[in-house]
Amino acid sequence: MRLPLKDTSNSNIQEINSIFYRVSECFVRSISPKISMHEVNVMLADGTVTQSPTFDIGKVSNFYEHLIRSLSGWQSSGISRSKIEDLNRIYCEFRKSVGKYNVRGYFGIQFHTLPYYQVNKKVLDIQRNLRELENEGIRYYSQISQHANNMIAEELSFRGLANMSEDELFRNLLENEGLYGDLVKKAESIESGFPQFLHIDYQRKLLFKELENLVIELYQVSPVLIDYNKLMQGEVGVAMYVDVGTIKNEKTGAIDPFVNTERMSSVQSEQIISALLQVQDAMDRI
Repeated sequence: MRLPLKDTSNSNIQEINSIFYRVSECFVRSISPKISMHEVNVMLADGTVTQSPTFDIGKVSNFYEHLIRSLSGWQSSGISRSKIEDLNRIYCEFRKSVGKYNVRGYFGIQFHTLPYYQVNKKVLDIQRNLRELENEGIRYYSQISQHANNMIAEELSFRGLANMSEDELFRNLLENEGLYGDLVKKAESIESGFPQFLHIDYQRKLLFKELENLVIELYQVSPVLIDYNKLMQGEVGVAMYVDVGTIKNEKTGAIDPFVNTERMSSVQSEQIISALLQVQDAMDRI
């Protein structure tokens, strides 16, 4: 069951919920300096130099590394990252058995990434070279297209198909896969007679690769707490949730997500509270 637990009539549950909120506030307070935004110089595609906000993701990784080392007795999956388009996550998950219960916590941030160019004259030089190659390639492509059209016309004439309407020719191509394949092969062979065009294509790929190496990513996030639902909905912010489950089998590690709060004793609630306070103390010391 996910904290906060709903049985608020139980004083033990009330205390667990209260500590959970304290841990949430502590996490936001501890991670906020690591995701503080600062302005950096970047270059736009048109060569304009401007400033844009970002945070240092390395500080976030260092925070998690310290947290993992500080939480003795907890199992951790390490630092994980995921990305869907421009929406990113970096997070840690921790798990600990406390008495008959299993406590699992998720601590992460969800943020956007925006690509920019480095402020580097090479960006403008590469873009200029790409435009020149594109113009040169257009000239060669025009020649290749003309040769290919002539070749196809000659082949159709040779096969007695020169005087067909477009609809009739299209129907023949659909019904005769051999004809279509022969025409494609002959058209493609025209390119081999223009090595300059192939060289231009090779140079373009090299320049695009070089341009990609000059791209930087800026990270944008808000230091606000978001719950699991908002995390799944794609909102950016500081994400934390804690699940408490009942251990069904210690050997297999089977966990029942249901917790019978009515049967939870004061000792058992104190065990859960102690585990949560251990997390808070570790974050306070980072």
